[in-house]
Amino acid sequence: MRFPTRFRFLSKQEHIIASEVFGKKVPSRRKIIITNGAGLGDRAFTIPFSLILVLFMTLAAIPMGFITTITVFITTVLSTSLNFGYFVNVGKAYSNLDSTNQAILIHEMVHVLQGEESFFSISYVVNSCFYQILQGRKAYCYVLGKKWKDYTAEQQAQIIEDWFRNGKMEDDVRRKYIDENLRKS
Repeated sequence: MRFPTRFRFLSKQEHIIASEVFGKKVPSRRKIIITNGAGLGDRAFTIPFSLILVLFMTLAAIPMGFITTITVFITTVLSTSLNFGYFVNVGKAYSNLDSTNQAILIHEMVHVLQGEESFFSISYVVNSCFYQILQGRKAYCYVLGKKWKDYTAEQQAQIIEDWFRNGKMEDDVRRKYIDENLRKS
């Protein structure tokens, strides 16, 4: 695990790369902050700004007692429908997302879109954490042919990353998930 020490907005080139995959669904560059932070096992991860709000507000309420803490937690979780952006933590890929680590960019941008498409922006984070705790690295494994909604957050991101890594072929069966779910208005 690595705490972030460097921050920047999504670059123009990174936005172009993501837009080539996801079309107009990619949020403004100013809503996406790239950091050199990393999760367990030096893995990249994406979190909505609203999750930080939930954590800080809940921690701040602890000295006020249990009932107040629970009330603040529930209130801030409900407010996650109002999310103003995302921290995309990519570790060592920080400096080269637009060149050698484009697949990481695409994987993490799927999580951004999951947050954008959900009523509660943190729902994909909960899904991702739940399945990674239960399955470890197997949380990323998938079998093609299911409906998009039947895949977990990490499986969805891995499907699109694999399509991207394998040459972005139009006839790749994974391409339909982009066209039917991630580019659709």
